[in-house]
Amino acid sequence: KTQNRMRRFCKEHFLSYRRMREWRDVYEQISGILEEAGHKKTKETLQGEALYEGIHKAILGGYISSIGVKKEKNIYKMAKGKEAMIFPGSGLFNRGGDWIVSAEIVETSRIFARLNAVIQPEWLEEVGGDLCRRDYLEAHWEKNRGEVVASEQVKLHGLIIVPGRPVSYGRIDPVEATQIFIRSALVEGNIRDPLPFLRHNLDLAEEVAGMEDKIRRRNILVSEDVISAFYEERIGIAYNIRTLRKLIKDRGTDDFLRMSREDIMEGHPEEELSLCPDEITLSNKALPCSYHFNPGEENDGVTVHIPSDVAMMLPLESADWQIPALLREKITALIKGLPKEYRKRLVPIGRTVDTILLDMKNESGSLITSLARFIHERFHISIPVSAWPVDNIPDHLKTRFSIVNERGEEIRAGRDIRLLRNDIPVGGESFALKQAKKHWEAEGITSWNFADLPESIALNGKDGDEGLAYPALERGDDGSIAIRLFSNMEQAAMTHRKGLAALLELHFRKDMKFLKRHLSLPQEIQVGAHYCGGARQIEDAIYRKTIRTLFEQDIRNQEEFLEYAKSVGRTILPKAQGLLADVIQVVKTRGEVGEVLHRLETSNSTSRAANDFIATLRKDIGRLIPEDFVEIYEEERLSDISRCLGAIMIRAERGMAHLEKDNIKADSLKPFVDKLEEMLKEAPSSSEEKKRAVEEYAWMVEEYKISVFAPEMKTARPVSPKRLKKEIDAIERMG
Repeated sequence: KTQNRMRRFCKEHFLSYRRMREWRDVYEQISGILEEAGHKKTKETLQGEALYEGIHKAILGGYISSIGVKKEKNIYKMAKGKEAMIFPGSGLFNRGGDWIVSAEIVETSRIFARLNAVIQPEWLEEVGGDLCRRDYLEAHWEKNRGEVVASEQVKLHGLIIVPGRPVSYGRIDPVEATQIFIRSALVEGNIRDPLPFLRHNLDLAEEVAGMEDKIRRRNILVSEDVISAFYEERIGIAYNIRTLRKLIKDRGTDDFLRMSREDIMEGHPEEELSLCPDEITLSNKALPCSYHFNPGEENDGVTVHIPSDVAMMLPLESADWQIPALLREKITALIKGLPKEYRKRLVPIGRTVDTILLDMKNESGSLITSLARFIHERFHISIPVSAWPVDNIPDHLKTRFSIVNERGEEIRAGRDIRLLRNDIPVGGESFALKQAKKHWEAEGITSWNFADLPESIALNGKDGDEGLAYPALERGDDGSIAIRLFSNMEQAAMTHRKGLAALLELHFRKDMKFLKRHLSLPQEIQVGAHYCGGARQIEDAIYRKTIRTLFEQDIRNQEEFLEYAKSVGRTILPKAQGLLADVIQVVKTRGEVGEVLHRLETSNSTSRAANDFIATLRKDIGRLIPEDFVEIYEEERLSDISRCLGAIMIRAERGMAHLEKDNIKADSLKPFVDKLEEMLKEAPSSSEEKKRAVEEYAWMVEEYKISVFAPEMKTARPVSPKRLKKEIDAIERMG
C-alpha cells in the first residue's frame, strides 16, 4: 500500500501509523537476516496452541533472565534470587500460572513484575540452552533398566526447572557409575537375569553363608569391600549390563570373573562344619536338616524336616544326639540353669561337661533322661525332671522340627515334641480339622454377612478333644478376603487384624478412592521426595499407614464392626491429612538438607576431609530417614525428624567452615553412638521391653546431637552425658 493509504488504514482501525512502520521495518530486517543465513520462507502458518507456544518461546529468548516460579498467590520467585509480585494492573493478577516470564521488572513500594505471560517449564530448557546448569543427584543402580542412573536436576538462573529426571549416569561419571554397578548389581546380586559367572559367585556366597549359619559365626564370607575389589580389578570400566556383556564377549570367556573358594572365604572351619550334619537318621529314616543364624527369629538354630506320614512313628527325642555341634553348649546351658542346690555340686561346670561328653554313651532316648542318669551314677546326685531348665535355655539349642506334606510344604513346626505330636496327625491334617474347615472357611468375602468369629474353636475328633483352631479373616495377595482356620493363635490374631482392615477398606471404597486421589505432595517438594523414594511411594505409604492405624482392629462380630465403621468413617480424611502435613514438612526439610550438602560438596570437591565429612552426614541422614520412614515411625516422631534434619543442616554449614571443631564435638559423641550401634546389633534377640528402651535411647542420642552441633535449637527434652549414661545402665540391667 502507499503511505497515504497506510495512514488511512491505521486511522480507520485506530492503529498507530508510527508503530506500524516500526513493526514493518523490524519485520523486513529480521526477514533479511534470516534469508542471508540461508533460511527459506515457508508458507506454513502457526495456529492455535502452536502459535501461542511459538510466540512465547520467541519472547523467552529475549527475556530469559526474567522468568519466575510461583511461591504463593501473586508472589513469584524470580531468576537470580529475586522475589516479585505480579503488578495489580496486570491481566494475570490473581490468575497467574505456575511459571511466568516478565518483560518489565520495576521496583517502587516493592518489586513488581509487569507485562507478564504464562509459560510452560519444559520450554525453558530448550530456550535456555547452555545457560542451564545440570546437577546429578542420588546415583543408583536401576535393576529394570540394567544400568546406573542418576536424577538430573536442571536449574536456570537459580530456579529449578526440572526437579529430577532419570538419566544414564555412566556417560557423566564412568568411574563412580562403575563402582555403583559393581556394588549394587554384582556384589548384592540385584540383577534381572544374572549372567553365568554371577550365578556361580552368588551360589558360592550362599554356600558359604550356609556354613556361617551352621557354625553360628559371621566371619567366613569375605566382606563386600573385598568382593567389590575383586570385580574392580578385573572389570575396569563397566556401568551397565551391555558394557559388561561386551567385555565378556571380547575376552571370549567369563572365567576371569568367576570366584573361587579362596577368593570368597576367610579361614577353613572344616572341623566345626563336620559337627553339623546335613541330615540325621531316626529309625533308618534319613531326615534333612537346615540351619539358620537368626537370633530372635522363629527358625533360629537347626530344623529337622520330617514327612507327615512318618512323624508319629519316629523317636524325635533322639535327635539331639545326632547334632554334635550343639551338644556341648546345650549340656552346659542345662547344668548352669539348674537350681543352686544341684548346680553347686557340679562345679567347675566346664570340667563336669568334659567328663559327661567323654564318658556318657550316646543313647536313643531323651538327652535329659540320659544326662540325669549319668549324673546320678557318676556324681551321686539325683536331679528331678522338673529341675531341668528345658524351657529357659536359648531357642537355638532346642532342635526345631518341621512337619512337611508330600509336596514339601510345612504343615506345622515347633520345638516342643509333645505339643507337636498332639497337633500333627499321620496324614497331615486331622479329620476334625478338615471337618472344621469345611464348616468355617469361606472365600470371596465383600461385607460382614457371616456369623461371628470366636477367638478359638474346639476340634472334637473320634478320640475326643484334638486341640483348638483359630478362625480369622485373611487378606489374599490379590486383595481378596477369606475366612481361614489357623493352628497358631498369634498368627491368627495378626492375620485377622489385616483381614479386618481389608474388609473396612472395602466398606469405605468410595472414601478410600477419594482419599487416594487427594493424597498428593506439592510440586515444590518433589526434590525432597526423590531422596525418600519418590512422591508416589510416599503417598502410597501414607495411604497404607492410615489404613493400618484406623482399620487394623480385633473385631469379631457384625454389630461391633458396623458400629466401629460408623465412628471411624468421620476420622479417615482428617487422619490422613494430618499425617500428610507432617510428612510434607519432613520431605521439605530433607530436600533443603540435600541441596545444602550438594552445594557444599560441589564447592569443596577437592577437599578429601570435606568429602568425608559430607559422607558422614549423608550416612546419618540415611539412618534417620530411610525410604520407609512413613511406615516405621509413629506420627509424633515426624516432628523430631524435621528438627534433627534441621540440626544436620546447621552442622553442615558450621562444620564445613571449622572441620576441626566439628571433629572435637563428634569425638565427644562417639562413645554414645558406638554404644547405640552395639545395642542395635543385639536388639533382634532382646525382649520387647529392651527394644523399646533401645529405641528411646536412640532418640536421646539424636537430641544430644542437636544440643552439641546446633545448640541454638531447643531439644525436646533435657539431655546430657550423665542422662545418657544412666539410660545405658538401665538398659544393661535388663540383661
